[in-house]
Amino acid sequence: MLKSGEEIGDVRKVLPACRHRLTDGLSQTRGAMNYLILIALALTPVAPAIFQVLARFVFPRFLQLLQDMEIPPPAFTDYIVHQADFLAAIMSAGAAMIYVAGIVYIGGPRLAGWLQSGVLPICDWLALRLPWRRKQMQRDFASMLGVLLDADVPEERAVALAAAATANTIFKTRATRALTDLRAGRKLPEAMRRLDDDGEFHWRLTNASRSTSGFRAALNGWIEALDAKAFQQQQAAAQVITTALVLVNGTLVGSLVVGTFQALIAIVNTGVMW
Repeated sequence: MLKSGEEIGDVRKVLPACRHRLTDGLSQTRGAMNYLILIALALTPVAPAIFQVLARFVFPRFLQLLQDMEIPPPAFTDYIVHQADFLAAIMSAGAAMIYVAGIVYIGGPRLAGWLQSGVLPICDWLALRLPWRRKQMQRDFASMLGVLLDADVPEERAVALAAAATANTIFKTRATRALTDLRAGRKLPEAMRRLDDDGEFHWRLTNASRSTSGFRAALNGWIEALDAKAFQQQQAAAQVITTALVLVNGTLVGSLVVGTFQALIAIVNTGVMW
C-alpha cells in the first residue's frame, strides 16, 4: 500500500486504506482470546491421555470385577470401553486443531511465507476460502483501486497495484485475469467481475464512474460495509468453533463419568443385595 502511495507521489492518500488494514488486528486478537480460554480450560493435552488411561486400565478392572460378581455390565459402560480409542481420537483431534491454529497465529506472516515456499500457496488458498478474509481482501483492493484511479493512474496499473495490496497470490491471479479482460477491450466494471462473486462491486464501480466526488468517496460505503461484515463473521466463527469444541469435549467427559458411575452403581447394588 505504501509503495502504491509512493508511485502516485502522495503517501497520505493511501493512509485511510492502511488504517483499515491495521484494524484487522483487533478482530484477530478478540478471536484469539476465545481460543486461548478454550486451550486453558478445556483442551489441555492431558485430557486425552486421562481418557485413555481410564479406558485402558480402570474400566477393564470394573468389567472384570462385574464378571467375577456375575453382574452383567451396563450397556453404556461397555460401549465406552470398546469405543475408547475412537472417543479419545475425537478429543485429540479437537485439541490438535486448536493448537495448530495457535502455532499459525503466533508464527504470523513469517510462518505463512515458509509454508508457501513450495509450489502450492496453501495459506493464500485457505485465506481466500474464509469469508471474512475474502471480504478484507476485497476491502483493501477496492480502497486502493479508488485511490489510484482518483490519482489518474492508468486502469491496468491501478488494478495491478491494488491487487498487490491484498498480499494474496490467488487474489492477484484473479486480478491478472481481469487485466486480460481490460486488454481485450472490456470496461473496468465488467473486468472486475473476476474479483466479485456477488456482483456488488461491479454495481458500485459502475456508479462510481459516474460520480463527481471521485472513486474513493463513491466506494467508501461499500468499503465500510465490507469491514463491518468481516469483523462480524470472524467473531461469529470464533464463537461457533469454541462453543462447538466445548460442547463436544464436555459430552465426551460426561460420557466417561456416566460410564464410570454406572459400573460403580451396579457393583454397589449387587453388594447391597448380598
